[in-house]
Amino acid sequence: MTSTPLFLDTSIQISRRGDDPAEIKKIDDVLKGHDLLATSSFVRLEFKQSFIQDLAYLHRNLVLERSFAKVLAGVRALHSHPGHIRKASMILEILGGYFSNAKSFHSDSKFDSDLAEQLGLYLEIILEDIWEWFNQESVDYVSDATECIRSRTMPRRKTLVFDVRVEKCKSQKIRCNLNKFFKDKEAQFRAIRDHINTLDDARKDKPDELKRIATIIDLGLANPDDLCNSKECRGLGDALIAVEALHFKELFTKDKDQAGVICAAIALKSDLLF
Repeated sequence: MTSTPLFLDTSIQISRRGDDPAEIKKIDDVLKGHDLLATSSFVRLEFKQSFIQDLAYLHRNLVLERSFAKVLAGVRALHSHPGHIRKASMILEILGGYFSNAKSFHSDSKFDSDLAEQLGLYLEIILEDIWEWFNQESVDYVSDATECIRSRTMPRRKTLVFDVRVEKCKSQKIRCNLNKFFKDKEAQFRAIRDHINTLDDARKDKPDELKRIATIIDLGLANPDDLCNSKECRGLGDALIAVEALHFKELFTKDKDQAGVICAAIALKSDLLF
């Protein structure tokens, strides 16, 4: 077994909780080759903002609507945030697949309400255990170089549903260490920006996202304190994860741009899950 640790990004942590046995096996095979698994508080924040909030959204609707068919129809009807809704719909369909095809019953059937109840209970168990899994079971170490305050609030049961809100940060009232971390790692962030700017869009999987990262880095170079707000912090995401992962020498990700562009810019070894 190698003595080199492995840093897991958000995409890997989410996939480890997925339903694809083949993909989970590929991930496990990589993890077995390392004796120290690490992630970060910022990855935990992204994990909460995506996977945990999706689960809580589905749980809330199942509990309040008491109808699997109505919840599924409602999810499919939403269009304001396509990426989020596609993932939420996928999770709901996967869970519903354990019992029946969603089109085989109607919202007025007893089976529909029973299914909603069973799925609600299933999601409740996941939501109650997911925080401990991330912090204690999924990895050996959670790095907190940025001292991310927003990542520290665990899902809380609030009567029938869960409160999984993420508080907002403002640069006028700094409570984290992101500005200092950016200053300490300025050379690495500059390298990422410069590398992004040298590539044409054809060599990027998500060109707009990478351009946004370069713009935010420019903002930080002018005044690191301006990064300490919810919008800029989130937009810096992939670059922030990669720079923090440098301490652990190797990053595990599913993101092609993360591996091929950002990691390459700072000579960070990456394992890309296909």
